[in-house]
Amino acid sequence: MKELRGSSVLVLGLGISGKSAAQFCAAHGAARVVAADERPREALGDLGALEGAVEICAGGALPDPSEFDLVVPSPGVAPARYAARARRVWGDLELAYRALAVPIVGITGTNGKSTTTRLVEAMARAAGLRAQAQRPGSGPPGRTPRGRAARLRSRFRPRLGARSSRPVPPGGARRRLRPALHRAPHRTGPRSCPR
Repeated sequence: MKELRGSSVLVLGLGISGKSAAQFCAAHGAARVVAADERPREALGDLGALEGAVEICAGGALPDPSEFDLVVPSPGVAPARYAARARRVWGDLELAYRALAVPIVGITGTNGKSTTTRLVEAMARAAGLRAQAQRPGSGPPGRTPRGRAARLRSRFRPRLGARSSRPVPPGGARRRLRPALHRAPHRTGPRSCPR
């Protein structure tokens, strides 16, 4: 991923999402990846996949975000902890969006995300597009958007990606998703559904 090549990356939080982000950045050209968590190393579970490729800072204060080209915070890390000092911030969805060379449909909200995701996937396939949706709870733990992006890219080149997830964080992915979602020409007025 050319946007990561040669850059220094700080991953904040070493839960499932943070471990996956650190591993992804290291594997995709980042010159230096530091993964930090204030919890003690013993509380972070297995870090074996990160050993050697990622510097792990555990059990102490978080590094200064201004010393890195990119900050990738885990969803549980409050923006007040990094936003004012970071040069660039990509959440895990932003990282996945930039890794995939396909359009993404972002589906958010309180109710109906899974149903809407299945509906969008079915409509895309009916239109002849190669689409694959990631549903909540699908696959074993650790299958985060970045890991999914790598598997999708290596398996085939779909024409559309759909994902049901938590709300899209502020930033580039939201700005790029909004125009795509509002371009539908059929949105000209109320219509009745054919029976």
